Amino acid sequence: MKLTNFARTVCLLPIISMAGFFAPDAMAAEATLELTVDGISTLEGQIAIVVFADSEGYETSSNPIGRAMVEVYGNTITAHFDGLESGPCAIKLFHDVNNNGELDKNLIGMPTEPFGFSNGAVVRFGPPSFEASTFTLGEGDNRHQITLTSMGG
Repeated sequence: MKLTNFARTVCLLPIISMAGFFAPDAMAAEATLELTVDGISTLEGQIAIVVFADSEGYETSSNPIGRAMVEVYGNTITAHFDGLESGPCAIKLFHDVNNNGELDKNLIGMPTEPFGFSNGAVVRFGPPSFEASTFTLGEGDNRHQITLTSMGG
């Protein structure tokens, strides 16, 4: 039986249109994140927040999936991120007390401004790994909390 071009197109259209449905990008659901940062002791400056979806971006501080600069307005601030993909992610942040756009450090490289990492990850001889900082964004609304840490300065 010979099919005409029209008949082939009609038969293949449902299969072709379903192909994108199973692609990995199509499988990722959209997520929102409400991030609460507490432990703010100086009511000046802003909190610089960066969200990463993979270890390479996290380790090199490149290709974030979300970023925000939130003015400090109290001992606790809240940041909102929309349109994130559900799945694993990790957050780095710091309190830019003097508004110079960078995490200030002393002569031996220790931070002199407060900082924090998602998942309650602890600093030990350097920043925690992506794996230690990772938490999972579920589909829909998510909440996470980070408490600032200070090494002094």
